[in-house]
Formats: sequence, C-alpha cells, structure tokens
Amino acid sequence: MKYPFLKMAALLPCLFVIQAQAAPVFQLGVDNNLGFQAVGNKTGGTSIAVGDIFYGVVNLQDISSGTTTWNANNVSAPYDSFSGYFVTQVSSITQSGFPGLYSVQMGVAASDPNGVMSAGDLAAGTIMKMYTDTSTRYTTSGPTGTDIANATDGTLWASLGISGGGYWSLGVSPAGFGTSGSAGGLNFITNNTGLNWSKVLDNSLGCATPGGCQVDMKFISTFSQTAGGAWGVNINDPAVLHPVPVPAAALLLGSGLIGFAGVSMRKGRKFVG
Repeated sequence: MKYPFLKMAALLPCLFVIQAQAAPVFQLGVDNNLGFQAVGNKTGGTSIAVGDIFYGVVNLQDISSGTTTWNANNVSAPYDSFSGYFVTQVSSITQSGFPGLYSVQMGVAASDPNGVMSAGDLAAGTIMKMYTDTSTRYTTSGPTGTDIANATDGTLWASLGISGGGYWSLGVSPAGFGTSGSAGGLNFITNNTGLNWSKVLDNSLGCATPGGCQVDMKFISTFSQTAGGAWGVNINDPAVLHPVPVPAAALLLGSGLIGFAGVSMRKGRKFVG
C-alpha cells in the first residue's frame, strides 16, 4: 500500500457513521426529517401573556431522508431513545394581519422552573437539550418531574438555542391553548453529536428575513390542548437537520492515528413535535 494514510482518510468518515449507529442514525449530505412529538406546560393562567414560561419534554420518533434511517424504541429494553427538554419564555405578543390570530415571539427563559437548564445554559441562549439513552424509555403519563427525568437522564447529545440568529414564533388563535401553529430555527450551542452540520434554509413565517433564514435546525409544528393529565399541550413535528461528513483532514491529526478516537465515539440519548 503506497499511501496508507490517504486511503485510511477516505475510509474513516464511513467507519465513523457505522460506529455511530447505536442511536440515532442520520444520512450524511442530505436534509434529514425528524418526526417528533412533545408535550408542554406553561406558567401563568390559560391565556398567554408576556413573561409566561413554556417548558416540556420532546421525543424524536423517527429520522428519514426519503427512507427511514432510524426509529425510536420506547417499548421494551434495550430502549433506543432520543429525547430532550425545552424551556422558553414569551417575549412579545402582537396582533397579526388575520382577525383573531396572534403572533407570539419566544425568547430565552429568565429561569427554568424545573432546574434542567443552568444559569450558564440560559446565558448562552439555550432553549433545548437533547439526550440519547438506551436504559430509560420516554414517558408523558406524569408526574411532570418523572417525565422530565426520563427525557433527560441519558447522555447529552447537543444543546440548541436562539443564539446566532435563532428564533421561535407561535401563531395562536385565540391567544390561549387553542389549535395553533409554531415555527422556528435553532442553532447548536454545544455539539456532542460527533457530526458536522450544514445550515438549512427556513422560509417559514417564523423567519423575518427576506429570502429565508440559515439555521442549524428548522421546525414547523402544530400544538393543541390535551384531554387532561400532567401536561396541557400536545406538540407535533417535523424538524430538519443536515449532517455533513467530517473532513478526513480533521481526523488525521499528527500521525494520522488520532482519527480513531473519533471512530470509537458512541452516541449516548432522544420539540415542538
């Protein structure tokens, strides 16, 4: 073999993807659609007001890019769960151009009533943390503290927020827990995924920039009042992420063997969805 390290450079990105297949699995180089389901509550009364804090748990049910590459397993052990927690705060409410429809802008919460986000997380603009887990299934049956613990007891996969041009907007009719919609774009704040990510173009009403917004993750969801129980709101998919191959040069540091450290990394656990 005349150029062994060059050939290894070509193989390492493929090996990395194979090693990362515990959970979750993405297809590199294309948009990946994330089907998710979430539940949420908010502080304050039944109407939405500036300063209200929304929080909840989110479960990624599947990942696809034409064909499904990964499905969650929350039925029997070993579990394969990709879940997380979000907290955000109403920063403004405006009347839209449509009668009875209000535009609600969400921002970083001043505090987290459940203590999942630290002061440092919130100072960095964090709105959501995602975890991978193979030992505890995702639950929404309550109590809320138990459901939050089950959604966040895995290995931190990434944290995302509105730093760097992110946003989250609700379209509410009326200004309460009616059948409503949501759109947003979040950016990585911490990235423990072992992958690189390309920006995706968001042309939804959540983006106020002509021509669209470039964000790490975009999502559009519907939310509606639950029939009762520990959580007040159901939230449903989808979201989009675009993973790209890790450059071979980044894996071949020094002698070229350090790249294997990346190959051995394993993903540790599973919003508005």
